[in-house]
Amino acid sequence: HKIEKLRYDFTNLDIQVDCGLDVNTFKIASKSGANVIVAGTSVFGSKDKEKTIGQLRSSIQYEIDNRKSSSKL
Repeated sequence: HKIEKLRYDFTNLDIQVDCGLDVNTFKIASKSGANVIVAGTSVFGSKDKEKTIGQLRSSIQYEIDNRKSSSKL
C-alpha cells in the first residue's frame, strides 16, 4: 500500500489523503499512516456535522497514538 510505504520511509512526514472519505474509509487511511485527511463531503453531507468531525478526529488520533506506542517497542 502506498500510504504504508510512505509512512515507513518518512515517519515524520505529513501524509494527506483526499477523496470522498467517510468514517469507515477514514479509519483505513489513518491506520495506513495518513495523518492529514480531507473529508469535506463526509462532513458537509452529514446531518450531524459536529458528531462526524468528532468521530473523524477520534479515529485519526487513535491511530497516531498507536503508531507512537508501537515505535517505542
